[in-house]
Amino acid sequence: MHERDDHLVRQALRKAEVLTEVQLRVAEDYQRSVGGSLRDIVVRLGLAGQEDVARALAAQDALVVDRDHIAREYASKLPLKLLQGYCVLPLHSSEGVVLACEQEPEPIVCEELWDLLGVRLPMRTVPQGTVACVLEELSRSRSVRTAAAAAADAPPAALPPPAASPPPAALPPAALRAPVAAAYARPEPPRAGGPQPLPEIGVRELTAFLIARGIITEADVRAFAAACRAMGPSSGA
Repeated sequence: MHERDDHLVRQALRKAEVLTEVQLRVAEDYQRSVGGSLRDIVVRLGLAGQEDVARALAAQDALVVDRDHIAREYASKLPLKLLQGYCVLPLHSSEGVVLACEQEPEPIVCEELWDLLGVRLPMRTVPQGTVACVLEELSRSRSVRTAAAAAADAPPAALPPPAASPPPAALPPAALRAPVAAAYARPEPPRAGGPQPLPEIGVRELTAFLIARGIITEADVRAFAAACRAMGPSSGA
């Protein structure tokens, strides 16, 4: 694993002109004597900074950090909270699937991630904020999907109860209905020519008829009678 990574680091540093050939040879000689990765040796000797190496590797790998390049077969094995906590993301690159990170995790963290993934993906450092931005987009889209699924599973709102029908109008008392029926029951002799005469009924029968038809109410009759009593007897009768 170190040999492959060292080869990529050597190519990236040389192509980006971060180190000269002499500096590269110094770093490689020191690596052969103490061991470790070439990347760590370059930083330890102060030949280049961690960000300089990261930029050179990103340019070499053409590593694009966006949602379209996520290696979902590996990202699905890691909880989103864990990805956000360590700020890492499996991505497809020109060298295969890599584990992009804004800052290379501690060795114990790398081991934890590799155990969950089931494979030791190479770590690739990318510019600050790039991984966090993609993870934030994933978090927002997941929240939207969760809310939509909850709304779809919710029971439909209960329909309001139907409006109550108004009670049927009460029929006038039998004492008022009877005179009206009796008035219309009396046959009128037919007259030759001209309109048929109206039945001769009294005020009481007419009032009962109007109440039965719903034209007036008993309350209207009582109010009219009270108004007549208040006016007193008509003058000039």
